[in-house]
Amino acid sequence: MLADDSLENQKLQLQAAAVGTASAASSAVNQPYAACTNNGNPVSSSTTAFIAAEVTAKSRPKTAATTNLYETGTTGKCKETKLGTGWGELHADSIANALCEIRASKLSIPQALHKQGLTAIETNADIISALTQLTGPGKDVPTETDAKKALVHTYFGSNQQTYADTIVKLIEQTSIDIQMKPSNIKGTAITLAVAGDDVKALSYYIGRDLDSKEANKATPANPVISKGLSDKCKAIEEKEKCKSEDGCELKGDDCVAVEKSKGEEKKDEKCTGKSKEQCKDGCQ
Repeated sequence: MLADDSLENQKLQLQAAAVGTASAASSAVNQPYAACTNNGNPVSSSTTAFIAAEVTAKSRPKTAATTNLYETGTTGKCKETKLGTGWGELHADSIANALCEIRASKLSIPQALHKQGLTAIETNADIISALTQLTGPGKDVPTETDAKKALVHTYFGSNQQTYADTIVKLIEQTSIDIQMKPSNIKGTAITLAVAGDDVKALSYYIGRDLDSKEANKATPANPVISKGLSDKCKAIEEKEKCKSEDGCELKGDDCVAVEKSKGEEKKDEKCTGKSKEQCKDGCQ
């Protein structure tokens, strides 16, 4: 920074010439210097009573000097400023004081949310609000502490170890690879967030989820009827013998097999032939 002598007040060099009375000089100085005459007229060859001066600004050194940020050593009290003095805001001590104060003020850099732990997630209003809408759009956000924890635990695990092994690992280590145009998206979730590709990746997965839900709506469950049961019910001619406990039902005048979903059919297969002691896990 600039040395002290480079910030001193500007020094001027003054050369002056003067005569005391009109008769004190045989002739006047005919030069356009700054001059004052007794009658206010410009200096000319006939001017006699005057005072004149030539002012020259003296050059100032432009030297640099090392300035400590502290009063002594490398720690402790910051250097006092020179504010209030001439050129004080540009003085090396004033600048050193500002730098010292900045250095002493440690910036608070927040830790990434996923690294703050499960406890921080349990009390994060934005996360809880988002999870509430995920479970049921339009639902009221829970206010009870236990309800908030239960909601967070549903998605993030019920303890710190589970959270670290799943969520943190997914964010920091699991690679996402999406083939799309004009360029593919690849990297961990945290890498994509830094690169600004996180919104595109999230939009892609939301689109896939919506597409899957629409496909499921468009494909109705096909009823399953075993051939053996169908033949058995068709063979019943008397309406009173067409009973639901036998897997049959009346449709008009015909006895037909009761239609079942695939899940119910598999349950029947699992339960058929079991003894009373073995009849469990959904069988009766």
